[in-house]
Amino acid sequence: MTVFEIHGLCCPKCGRDDNLRVQATVLVELTGAGCVTQGDTEWLPESGAYCNNCETDLTVAQLSGREAQMAHLLRGLYESDSLAPFDLDRIEELLDDRT
Repeated sequence: MTVFEIHGLCCPKCGRDDNLRVQATVLVELTGAGCVTQGDTEWLPESGAYCNNCETDLTVAQLSGREAQMAHLLRGLYESDSLAPFDLDRIEELLDDRT
């Protein structure tokens, strides 16, 4: 499964979901031996995020928005050769112009 399939997140600029960073909150138990994660990892729509693929600073809201979904769909079509005649860089330029 992909990050997009599990969390519904992908980069609105490049449409990739395989190398994202999200600022998250997690509860840890601190002991003399170190720390142990307790509970779930959580993030909010305004939490900071970063796409390592295209080096773009974002928020989680941007990773889950309509433009991110469209970019993911376009990348999927391109990678499946459905958009092979089109230039991916040009598609990314068009998406950049929308922000």
